[in-house]
Amino acid sequence: MTKYTDKTERVKHMSIDLFKAFASVKEDKNWIKKILIGGLPMLAAALLDIGSSYLLEKSQYVWSLLLLVLVVVAGMYPLAFIFSTLHKQINSDSNAMSEWNEKNLLLSGFKAAVANLLMGIVYIVLFGVVFCLFLVSAMILQANALLGIIMMLLSIILSFIWILLMYLLLPLSYACYGKTLKITSIVNFKKIFAIFTQNQSKVWLLFAWFILYCIIVTVAYVILVVSVVGILLIPFFTFYLWIVVMNLIAQFGRDVNIDKYFNDAKTVVYADNQSGVN
Repeated sequence: MTKYTDKTERVKHMSIDLFKAFASVKEDKNWIKKILIGGLPMLAAALLDIGSSYLLEKSQYVWSLLLLVLVVVAGMYPLAFIFSTLHKQINSDSNAMSEWNEKNLLLSGFKAAVANLLMGIVYIVLFGVVFCLFLVSAMILQANALLGIIMMLLSIILSFIWILLMYLLLPLSYACYGKTLKITSIVNFKKIFAIFTQNQSKVWLLFAWFILYCIIVTVAYVILVVSVVGILLIPFFTFYLWIVVMNLIAQFGRDVNIDKYFNDAKTVVYADNQSGVN
């Protein structure tokens, strides 16, 4: 174990690189097995969801609900693993993934689901405000064309700001949650805005990498959906992509020295070598 008291000693982490994130997955010697295990419950969840929809059409409400519950439970395990991996990477100098035999994995998945739900509610409320402005604009437009157009333009501008803020702040929310694994950390906007305002160039760099990531992923999915085999591989590929995203966010957390925003930056301990890393 090595103690780093100065973030300049962690210079090898002082960059954010999407291609490093893709390459980091292979640094775990058991990465293939872990990706396959993570993809299986996602594949099961997708099949169960199809079954639930079919039973719902047949008015088999009880069985449909049961399958839907199984979908949620199946999704908890990969969700827990993904955020456990983020927690491990953002708090260390290792790119190793978490372990599937981790204790209380289902409970961790439930916490992650609640955290994401809480964050989703916040963004939905903000979107609701913008949507209401659109409705008000439409009503005003019928009575006063000029005022209605002004309100509509204002709504469009606010919509753009909302989308921009969501994609800028969402990775920061995940970084805060990954740091502590506390549910409220994901909506701790005091810390999120502090990180944003003090590291704007790095936040914009992270945003640019996410844009490129979305383009790459879109092309990859288009290729996969043209064949049955490709469709079956989608859950495994999706799980792999989430691991890549978590590493990118972990890189950002290391780069901005996220420890200092949680009052533990004076002495942080990082492992030189972690199990599962070549």
